[in-house]
Order: sequence, then C-alpha cells, then structure tokens
Amino acid sequence: NVSLATRQTLISKDYLHEFELTLETTGRLNMFQGNGTTYQNTLSSAGGAIAANTWQHVVVTRTAATKTIRFYVNGVAAGSGSYVTTPVAGTTAVSIGRGGVGAGYQYVNGWLDEVAVYPSVLTAAQVAAIDAVYTNFRDPEGLRVEAAEALRDGFTAKMAIHPAQVPVINEVFTPTAGAVAKARAVVAAFEAHPGKGTV
Repeated sequence: NVSLATRQTLISKDYLHEFELTLETTGRLNMFQGNGTTYQNTLSSAGGAIAANTWQHVVVTRTAATKTIRFYVNGVAAGSGSYVTTPVAGTTAVSIGRGGVGAGYQYVNGWLDEVAVYPSVLTAAQVAAIDAVYTNFRDPEGLRVEAAEALRDGFTAKMAIHPAQVPVINEVFTPTAGAVAKARAVVAAFEAHPGKGTV
C-alpha cells in the first residue's frame, strides 16, 4: 500500500549481490541482482502492475536452474523473463522497506505487511493471495470485518488459527447466489458471441 511518487525499494539484500526488488513510479516491479562486481536489471513486470495506495499481494520467484524470474500480483502472473548475471551471496542483511548501496537509500513511502523470503521457488498455485490469520479467534465479528476487507483488497482466501473461524471465513469468501448468476451470465454472453473481445 504505497504511493508511486518516487522509486522505492521494497526488499533488498544488495543489488550488487543477491537481490533488490524496487517499485518504479510507473507501477512496474524491477528485480536487480549482481555477481559482486556488476548488476543486472533482470526483469520488469508489466507497467502498471501495482496501483498506488492499494493493498496488493506481490510474489517474485527466481528459479536458478532455468534462470527465470516470475512476478505475480494478487495471485495473477504479471510478467516473467530470464537473466544472465548469476547472483552471488553477499554479507548485507536483508532490508525491508529500504535499500540502496552507494547511491543512497530509497525508502518505501507507504506500508508493507507480511514480507517473507522462502528458500525454494513457489509454484503458481502457491502464490495465491491468501490473507494472514486474525489472531483473536474469540471475536467472530472482528474476523468478519477483516475477512471482508481482505476480499475487497483482492485476497482469495484467509488463513485460520482455530476451527471456530472457518464458518465465518467460508461465509465471507463464498460467492453469493447473485455473484454466481452474474458470472454465469458473463460466461454465457461470451459463449453466445465467440471471437468477440467484449460483449
């Protein structure tokens, strides 16, 4: 949930070594990595992938075996490509919400939440936008409000820490009969007019 007024570093372990993920003023995500001497601007997602001042779920995967990077925004693929410069390990600690070595720091102008770095590549199914737990399992109304906000923000599911939370989460994330009817009408309209881009 950030503005796009300036270039911002979302997470970094030094662009000359392991990685640095930046958000450009165009809403483009850029992944940098280096071999200790030089760096490569490896790949950019589609312009406008990130909207200003909106919560979004961002995942970037890097597969060393195929030298491929993939971007996902809200569980949907937002660009991919290959890289040449093989990253090497550095001694810099991971920085969240700031980065920049040598040229000064670039801070995030907004909010980052639930940042994670995994030791293995996630599959497309694993990058689904799933909201984190609501810890007060004795507060179903608070859970309902938070789950509704997560659904509004593009999350497709919500984690639970107690079985008592499951009915509320299912209620919020299960489409209504009206939403299902609307979706079926859209599918039927496209089936009735094959080859058209819009109906």
